[in-house]
Parts: sequence; C-alpha cells; structure tokens
Amino acid sequence: MIKNSEFCFFSVVLTAVLLFSCGKKEIFSPNKYILTESLQSGSANFDIVKRFVYSEKKQLVSVWLKEGNTTLTFEYNEDKTIKKITSSENNGSNYALLSYENKLITQIQYYENNELAQESLFFRKEKKNTINKIEYYIYDGFSAKEKSILEDLLFAEIKNIPESVQKSHKSGGKSLYSVQNITYEGDNIFRVRLSYIKNGVEELFSITTYNYDDKKNPYYGLPYAITGLIGYSKNNVTFARITLENDPSKTMITIKNNYSYEKKYPVYNAVEKTIISTINFQLQYRSYQYDYQW
Repeated sequence: MIKNSEFCFFSVVLTAVLLFSCGKKEIFSPNKYILTESLQSGSANFDIVKRFVYSEKKQLVSVWLKEGNTTLTFEYNEDKTIKKITSSENNGSNYALLSYENKLITQIQYYENNELAQESLFFRKEKKNTINKIEYYIYDGFSAKEKSILEDLLFAEIKNIPESVQKSHKSGGKSLYSVQNITYEGDNIFRVRLSYIKNGVEELFSITTYNYDDKKNPYYGLPYAITGLIGYSKNNVTFARITLENDPSKTMITIKNNYSYEKKYPVYNAVEKTIISTINFQLQYRSYQYDYQW
C-alpha cells in the first residue's frame, strides 16, 4: 500500500499544478518561461530532471526528461494549440494526438508502437468551461502494455491501479477503467476524486484536496501530457491531503510545499511528505529548484 501511496503523491502533486482557469485557452504563454526543474533528494546535489526548449516564437518545442533520458517533441495547430506529442521512446512510435473544441482539450489518444493503446476524454462544467471530469480508456487490456514515459505522464493513475481492476479489463476493444471528478474554487483545482472501474462498477479510490498560494504557477497552461492537472491551476499548491478510500490501513498522505519566490514565481520548493496509516509512518523530504528565462 505504501508503494501505491507514494505514486499517488508524485502523480497527483508533482505532475498537479497545471489546468487552465475559467475561459482560459490551453495555450502556454506565461510572462516568464521555465527553463529547467532540478531535484535534490537527501544529501545529494541538485540534478536537472526537466529541461524545456522554446522556439523563437516562444512556443514550447521539446521537453527533456531525466527519467529514461526521454525527449518529448511538440507539433502545433494553426491556432497554437498542441496537436501531437512524440516521445523519443521506441524510435518515435510512441505519441499522443490531441483534439480540441474552441481551443479547449476534449480528447487525447495515446499510440504505442503506432497502435492506439489508451485514450482520455475531457468533460467541462457549463459556462465556466473548467474541466470537471476525465474518463480514461484502455484498448485490449493491460497485460500487453509496455512501460512508457509518455504513457506514465498521460495516464499517471495507471501505476496505482489495483491488480483486481487490471484483471477485470482483459477483453479486447475499448474499456473504461478510471474516472477523475474535479472541483474548482476560483482559478484553482480544489478537489480530485479518483475512481476505478471494476467489472463495470465505479469504486472510489482516493480523494485529494489542495490549498494554494497567491503567486504564479510556472506550469500554468502547459499541456496535460507534461504535467497532468498541474497546469490547470493558476497558483502553486502549498498543501495537499490524499486519503485512500476503502483502504483497510486507512492511509493518508499529506504534502507541504514551502516556496521561495522571485518576481512572484517560485524558484525553490522544500517538500515535506508524510504517509500515515495503521501499519506505517513515513516522513520524506526533497527540494526543487526552478530556472527561468527572465
């Protein structure tokens, strides 16, 4: 259970600072462009884990990820929305196609070895146009799927999926396996309810709630594939609480982010993560640094 809890922290928080606010088009155009994100664990030195490259027109061209030494490259529509993200994995045969309506994301299709493997559909709250639900589908079950960095970014919840849920999605064709219900407060995501589908029945897995600062989120507006829900909140998460529902061990995870700022953007973040359950207690620390094109 602790392994699942740890993943929940990383997928929801480190890859939960990004969806757009009311009426904002999904085009990344901040005042300050983030260049690198560096990580320090324990007594080790800071190490760059993400590197962002932009064109002369200030469009995001690529992101290098230390994990897997993977590079993601971007292709754009005429309206400046991203239409395709290609991973350097498998000689470029792993990629995602993005669809929009009025510049707002409606669908992401992920291809692995040039075959459609997974899909996500986005639903919105009327009038405000904020995302209130995401449905995740898989084709031909989980057993044959290879590990992919791009897949992990697009479908972060898949790493945390219970084995019993995986086994219930073995048949061919398109199968709904997970749902996220999202609640906003102002310009930020306040709550995310994650459920898995087992034998056609939706079961609540976790509830995550967030608090924010009043400063600028450097990932605001970045595509879903890079940062998950992180890019859909205007400000930076200062505190998150994750409770695992229907968990015999009553696991709860809390994350405290302590930022230092420059020009209203975070340049340093000391993260304190606590995992509490009836069988375990863990306290973990790590730090991040952010470099910008000022």
